[in-house]
Amino acid sequence: MNFETWLQTATQGLPQNRLGAIRAELTGHYLDAVDDYLLQGLSSDNAHTLALRELGDACAVCNGLRSAHIHRSVYWRAMVIACLPSLSAMLGLTMVGRPNPYNHLSLWVYAIFIAISGLLTVWATRNSLRVIGMIAYLGDEGDLPITLIQWGLYILFPISIFTTWSNQWVFIAIINTPTLVYGQSADFNHPIVTIVSILASFGLMLTGVGWVMLAFKITRLPSMILPLLRGTMFVMGMGITLLSVGAVMRDIRLTSISTTISLIFGILTFALFIILFYQLGRNTTPSRPSYA
Repeated sequence: MNFETWLQTATQGLPQNRLGAIRAELTGHYLDAVDDYLLQGLSSDNAHTLALRELGDACAVCNGLRSAHIHRSVYWRAMVIACLPSLSAMLGLTMVGRPNPYNHLSLWVYAIFIAISGLLTVWATRNSLRVIGMIAYLGDEGDLPITLIQWGLYILFPISIFTTWSNQWVFIAIINTPTLVYGQSADFNHPIVTIVSILASFGLMLTGVGWVMLAFKITRLPSMILPLLRGTMFVMGMGITLLSVGAVMRDIRLTSISTTISLIFGILTFALFIILFYQLGRNTTPSRPSYA
């Protein structure tokens, strides 16, 4: 292991506003140690090897830095944020249905609800994934799946609002609203419907593949929660992916089944996020507040 690899491992998941200073300090210690060994007459290779050994195990250093720089409030805040999509979905259970098309007020209320629910889902997902990346040592490995999930949600969010308003239906989760495009009342000869269908399928595919990839990337979490979290992520990702396939094929049965799977395991995933963040927050020693 060279120093750059060691430094990357030792500083994974640290708050961004402190990352530069911490890396500069560790680099300074390393270079000072190398200079000391060179002055003692050691060769360059031996000096670098001994200086790196002197820094200690990278994972142990990372754990120590995290305990010093990640405050308990980060986990508690993440737990509260993770509650929002599930809470929004449960509150929306009573609103599922078709509003009175002649009541413009109800149409506006339902559209606003979908907009708020979508915003909560996108925001909570991004924040929850960020904290998961911090505590699961996901460095560069987590960039691709997290990016896919985020871009998929960015695509689905405006489509959700559009389909809610144009179809005058209400669904309770951002991953389900685009399936309205494939209802029996949709005019598939209309160019807008075709464009929205393609965009919705693409967004669903990105999100589903991202969740499946992330399930395989996460390996370093408490053993009590890891299998459940990985399993629900994988099943939800597969459900969303099949949802996009069913939408393209206009297979109503496949779409309805995968919608149910995606919704159930989507809520379960956030429930496991809540449990994980709660346990970590309870067991983490308080330190200086982190403003990352």
